[in-house]
Amino acid sequence: MNHDLIPLELRSKQQWVLWRAENRGGGVTKIPYTALGEPASVADPSTWCSFESAAQVAPQFSGIGFVLVEGGGLCCLDADHVVTPEGAVSPWALDLVEEFNSFVELSPSRSGLHIWFQISESLPGRKFSAKRLREAGFDARDGEALEVYTQARYLTVTGIPFQRYRPLRSCDRELQSLLQRLSPPATQTAQQPPCVVNS
Repeated sequence: MNHDLIPLELRSKQQWVLWRAENRGGGVTKIPYTALGEPASVADPSTWCSFESAAQVAPQFSGIGFVLVEGGGLCCLDADHVVTPEGAVSPWALDLVEEFNSFVELSPSRSGLHIWFQISESLPGRKFSAKRLREAGFDARDGEALEVYTQARYLTVTGIPFQRYRPLRSCDRELQSLLQRLSPPATQTAQQPPCVVNS
C-alpha cells in the first residue's frame, strides 16, 4: 500500500478501522476491528483510530478501512465485479470513473472499483443490482452491482489507484444526476372515484 496515494482528506480523519476476511454464515465477510484487535463498529467512534495507527498494525490484518459518517462530507461509489482477472473494466464503470473524475482505487479483490469524492449532504446508502443498472441504461453484466455510501458504513481502502492518480474533488452534481438516473420511475396512482355519501 502506498500511503501517500490515499487522499489527505481521508488520512487526516480519526475514522479508521482494520478488517479481516472471515467465514461467517457460509460466506467470507470483512469484519472490522480496532487497532488493538477488538471488534469495531461503525456506530461507535471509540473503536476507530487515526490513519497512522491503522497503518502501523495493518500487516496483522487483511487491510484497513474508512468509516463514513453523517455530515462527514465524503461519499464512495462501490462498483462490484466490474474488473476481469485480465484487467478489462466494464464500460459503464469506466464511464463513472470519467464522469466523477475523482480518486479511484481498486478493491482488495482487484475485481471492483471505489470512487471517492466530496459531497455537501449525507444520503442513505443505496445498492443497485445489474438488473436495475440495465433498466437505467447501463450495460451491466449479471453479478455486477453499484453501491452508494455516505454514512453508517465502512469501506475497505487499498490505496491502489486505478489507471492514474486523481485528487479528491466535489461531485454533488454528478451524484445527484446518477441517483436520478438510477431511481425507478414513480408509479402513477390510479385515480379513485369521489366518495358519495347518501344523506
